[in-house]
Amino acid sequence: MNKAAFKAFYEQFENFYPHFKLTIASWHADEFYLNANGVKEYGIEHAHLCFVPWADGYQRGLPVQAIVSKALEQMSFKNSKDAYGVYHNAYWYFTQDAQERFEDIVYCEYEKYQKAHGVTIGSEVFLLQWDVSHFSFSSIRQKGRICRT
Repeated sequence: MNKAAFKAFYEQFENFYPHFKLTIASWHADEFYLNANGVKEYGIEHAHLCFVPWADGYQRGLPVQAIVSKALEQMSFKNSKDAYGVYHNAYWYFTQDAQERFEDIVYCEYEKYQKAHGVTIGSEVFLLQWDVSHFSFSSIRQKGRICRT
């Protein structure tokens, strides 16, 4: 299910971020962590996305250049302070946006799963079947996510 969400995310990546050219997308489960009992659990699923930023409109040099700050600016990500006065750079805002988009997609994949298997997000049966510790479905549901089928 998470692999399906990753696939959906990388297929839409360049539509979400038109000034990032996706070059590599990989999914694997080759890492481990120590669980609460101190036992190594292998097969931690994770993904890597590699992209090349590009920006246009330059007067000197090539008209299109690989510069992340200008690419972020051309996608409306700017250095600024948040509502609490904390300064964040444009790349931080991009990563926040990407995380939210990915969570939307994961939520939709779980919704597809629940429809196919007759379970409900938040039900004890569903929570016992899936480790959802990385995602807060109550907060996702409150944001009013809409899934396309």
